[in-house]
Amino acid sequence: MNVRDKLITLARKGGSYKELATTYRMWQMESGRDYEEICDGCDGAVTIADSIYPPMLRRLHKPPIVLFYRGNLSLLERCPKVAIVGTRRATSYGISVAEKLGYVLSQAGVPVVSGLARGIDVSSQKYAAERGLAIAVLGNGLDIYYPYKNRKVQETIAEKGLLLSEYPCGTRGTKWSYVARNRIIAALSSLVVVVESPERGGSIHTAEFAMELGIPVAAVPGDIFRITSKGTNALIADGAMIITRPEDVLDMIGVVAYEEKHHRLIDILKKHGGRMDISRIREYYDNTGKLMKDIAYLESNHIVRMEGSVVILIE
Repeated sequence: MNVRDKLITLARKGGSYKELATTYRMWQMESGRDYEEICDGCDGAVTIADSIYPPMLRRLHKPPIVLFYRGNLSLLERCPKVAIVGTRRATSYGISVAEKLGYVLSQAGVPVVSGLARGIDVSSQKYAAERGLAIAVLGNGLDIYYPYKNRKVQETIAEKGLLLSEYPCGTRGTKWSYVARNRIIAALSSLVVVVESPERGGSIHTAEFAMELGIPVAAVPGDIFRITSKGTNALIADGAMIITRPEDVLDMIGVVAYEEKHHRLIDILKKHGGRMDISRIREYYDNTGKLMKDIAYLESNHIVRMEGSVVILIE
């Protein structure tokens, strides 16, 4: 049994973090390697010994040794990714902002990372889930729906996006498991955005984890008389970047806003099985220059890829 199988077997049996970490470190010392290039996260689990394991996670004080997953594992390789987090007791304003931020990011082809909690988290992933651009990190097993009302969104993410958890199926979440998952949310992201939060809570933990890793943090200003704005306003006072319009989040990660013209090329590709030669696509464009700009934009955002003269829509 190789180290990868040992780690997965141990994790599924509920092995402690110390046991998992010790097994991995012993393999490191014996092999002199950090990971195996041949490992690809098969069998519904990706381990710290896999080449696909996100490098930023290795920088955590206690990196997850095994991550169980459902969905599209290639989303881990997409960059940039943005975390949108906030309080479960969100106001209608916070929910509206979270939905709009998630919409703007998903339209631009940027994956949205969150914890799928009620309130801000699930609101931010409403559109991203349907577009296959949602990454949800759970504080419980992947077969547990918490809260249950998020079941439909969770199943959509499992089908089109990516669900992650360091806990095996059947594991119920605890106060500490939900705090622990926040470090993963932060480490997976290029930017962490806090929409609404009291002075203490999971969202602030996520922002603190991001700061420790050198990951930029942004916050949405709120009503100074509301408890749910005290945390975000404090972050801004302490130097976090400020979100004053939805498109600010794209500026912060250096992504051009998604324009209506780009929908056209995606629709054309979808109608022709997701792949077409450029010569055929030109028939739908009046200007070859515009076509090439659209392809370049979508390719830079990992929405399409080129194979020779063939444009392929990435699912």
